[in-house]
Amino acid sequence: MCSIIGFKGFFDEQIISKVLYNSRIRGLHSFGYSYYEFDELKTKIFLQYSDFKEQLFIDKPNLFISHFRYSTSGDYKELKNNQPLSDDKISIAFNGVISQKTKQEMEEEYKIKLVADNDGYILLNKYEDLDFISKRNISFAMVGLKDKKLFALRNANRPLHIHKGNDFVVLASTKDILNRSGLNDTEELKSLSKYEL
Repeated sequence: MCSIIGFKGFFDEQIISKVLYNSRIRGLHSFGYSYYEFDELKTKIFLQYSDFKEQLFIDKPNLFISHFRYSTSGDYKELKNNQPLSDDKISIAFNGVISQKTKQEMEEEYKIKLVADNDGYILLNKYEDLDFISKRNISFAMVGLKDKKLFALRNANRPLHIHKGNDFVVLASTKDILNRSGLNDTEELKSLSKYEL
């Protein structure tokens, strides 16, 4: 199941608390976020929701992505298997299925070295490949950070919704997450259109 969040703007603790709370039902096993600390892209991952929320509210980033994981493959107790997935320049959090093969099978098929047992690393390497992301057998919605910007992308198989407030923007996996958080003016992002905020 999982849940993803993208956020940009004034860190309103009340709104963010509601969005986190309403995202939590879609992910029970790990919680993570990526943000910029000055020029450095950082990722923090936790196995306890309370630890995750406490640290996020200490950091108070005005630009971040977050992932709430419901584990279906790859041992979530090994933090490297959890999201967001990052390298030096980009971080992504996604909801979906890219492949259900073993790590070795995925490496052989896609000719890439996977850092962990997480099919999201394929997406991290191929999200700009239109032929790849258009395939019917993959399903994803993603948020990411790159060059100090928030971006979002989805294909036709997974939803992704946005709410634009006066001084913030929130992206979430479902319209319900936003609506239950009191953010009712929402829009579903178009499939295969990259949004940069």
